[in-house]
Amino acid sequence: MPTVAVTASTLDRLKRAMKQEGAATMDATINSLLQKANRLPQSMFGVDAGKGSTLSAKEHEDFQRSHS
Repeated sequence: MPTVAVTASTLDRLKRAMKQEGAATMDATINSLLQKANRLPQSMFGVDAGKGSTLSAKEHEDFQRSHS
């Protein structure tokens, strides 16, 4: 079985996560954390693309003027 080197503080955090997850092994803990991490999007950029309304040229100019 491969070994992974971690700092003492990371090991402490993994042990706490193991308890919180109710995992039987460190491997199960790491797999659970990785599974949760993979469900999170890397970026929320563009998440609402096409859901909003577009501004008219005048509305855009007014907005720019009021925020400069």
